[in-house]
Amino acid sequence: KQRGMIDDVTIVCMGEFGRTPRINQNVGRDHWAASWTAMIGGGGLKNGQAIGKTDADGIGIEGKSYLPGDLWATVAHSLGIPLDIVHTSKRGRPMKLANGGTPIKELIG
Repeated sequence: KQRGMIDDVTIVCMGEFGRTPRINQNVGRDHWAASWTAMIGGGGLKNGQAIGKTDADGIGIEGKSYLPGDLWATVAHSLGIPLDIVHTSKRGRPMKLANGGTPIKELIG
């Protein structure tokens, strides 16, 4: 922001999955696909807000839920990349950029 690049650069900070709200028998946490966190900013997005919510135990989603494809659709939108792009893997498998996701309205306005 200080250098005037806040609208030109999109920053995403996340892991590839969430962790279980409860400690397991090995005193650790397992993968938890039900909820996960990501921070995204810049790129002309509406910054400074928290979107999405879990219940008090962190087990279930309250209100609207978002999928990873929605996050990637938002990133693509902020970078001006069309969502209908399909890449083909080396084995010939078609792969959609956002896998059917749509940009998160609260972030793009």
